[in-house]
Amino acid sequence: MRIDFRNQFLSFKKATHFCVAFFISTHVYCKILNQSLDVKKWIEIKTQVSKMLIEKNKSGALRIINVHETLVADSGLNLEFYSIKESILTAFLNQETQDLYESATAGMIQNLRLSEKNSLKCLELDPENLFCQWQYLKILKFKNDPQFTKYADLFVVMSKNLPSMAILASTLYLNNFLQSVEQFNLQKINPTLFHILEFERALANKNYSFAKETLLRLSQIASDYPDLVHMRARLSELSAENSSGDSSRLLQSLYKKKCARLSSELTRKYFFDINLCHRGF
Repeated sequence: MRIDFRNQFLSFKKATHFCVAFFISTHVYCKILNQSLDVKKWIEIKTQVSKMLIEKNKSGALRIINVHETLVADSGLNLEFYSIKESILTAFLNQETQDLYESATAGMIQNLRLSEKNSLKCLELDPENLFCQWQYLKILKFKNDPQFTKYADLFVVMSKNLPSMAILASTLYLNNFLQSVEQFNLQKINPTLFHILEFERALANKNYSFAKETLLRLSQIASDYPDLVHMRARLSELSAENSSGDSSRLLQSLYKKKCARLSSELTRKYFFDINLCHRGF
């Protein structure tokens, strides 16, 4: 199934803090473990989760889904189970929270302070929302905040096995790139993100000819991607054929100007890029 990150951003309607805690009695937990997750039980679980979400009881929905997570591995229901879990973790159960998230995302480049304020308010109202957490991570990265690694690690744990958010989590560290390609077929799911990471990996490996080819393909599928300018500058700096650096300095200056006036539409469109308009800073 193709996953379109932009459509997810616009249409995801349903929603856990970096550290989710829930409490159930040992008696109930043991009783559930002794049950088999058959079709009837699975339908019952989904019905209960839906009821909780309608009642805006996200913690209750998570409690139900997490209690049964240990039974999923042998049930053949992994994809559906984690899709439902992701729907809970990314849910916006009220308009205010969604508006705060979208404002924080769209305005991050133009007004970082206001974006951070909106992100923190989003997390205050809905600490279990992975979209709010992702946006806060982007702000920490943009600020070069030392807490970024701590929260990035927690986001990776929270997003484990989720069909879409685990892809975002895998891009937080370039070393996880191969895993994301193999596990998620990233080239088909999000070719733009795939080529962004391919380019960065090519530079890290000093494979400049492949970086050039990757950059060309990225330019063809995402011509309005603002960081193309920086990528060209970086490649120019590192390639022997452009040793003077004049072209690179010109491109870097253009990159800063482009990002300074980046539209909210493009900021939202490329929300999945953790380093958007922050390369080289």
